[in-house]
Amino acid sequence: MWFFSRYFAIPDLAREFFAPWKGIMFRREKLGLDIGDILSAWFGNGISRIVGAIIRMFFLIVGIAVEILTFLAGIAVYIFWGAAIVLVPASLVFGLYLLFY
Repeated sequence: MWFFSRYFAIPDLAREFFAPWKGIMFRREKLGLDIGDILSAWFGNGISRIVGAIIRMFFLIVGIAVEILTFLAGIAVYIFWGAAIVLVPASLVFGLYLLFY
C-alpha cells in the first residue's frame, strides 16, 4: 500500500488539487487597464486549473481504487496463508490416504 500511495502521489495530488496543469500560467501582456488582456489571462489560468483538477481527480480516483484493491488482496493473501497452515498437512494426509487405499 505504501508503494501505490507513493506511485500515484495521492497526498501530493490532494494537496495541489487546484494548481495549474503543468504549471502553465498566463500573465498579462500589457500594462494598464486592458479588459481583453485581463480576461484572457484570467480565462487561460481558469482553464489551466480546471484541466489540472480534472486530471488530478482521475488519478486520485484510480489511485484510491488501487489502494482499496491492494488492501483487499492483502487480506485475501493473509486468509489463504492462515488456511495453508491447515490445508497443507490435510492435503498430505488425504494424498497418502488416496495412495494407499
